[in-house]
Amino acid sequence: MIDRTQKLQTLIDDNPGIRFREIMRSSGLKNGVLSYYLKKLESTGVVKVVRGPRQVRFYSPDITEEESIVIKAKKRNSTCFVTCTNQRRWIRIFSISKRS
Repeated sequence: MIDRTQKLQTLIDDNPGIRFREIMRSSGLKNGVLSYYLKKLESTGVVKVVRGPRQVRFYSPDITEEESIVIKAKKRNSTCFVTCTNQRRWIRIFSISKRS
């Protein structure tokens, strides 16, 4: 059986720049439990944490600062796109970007 730290590490590696709430939704862990494991991963250097003014993003430690900036910008643009258009069009764009 895969343990929680491995599951979280895989989730973060597969979704660079993922936010706390997204991890909570995907993992099914409660706030306090997730905080504990993420701090544990950060302290051992398995996960890189980038704290911004109102958000925290999680990355694999091999992601450079330049790459994290590009990832953050791409995620922000797709989020803006979701709020500006209808859901059906967003799903189409989202699946296209997932393939590339």
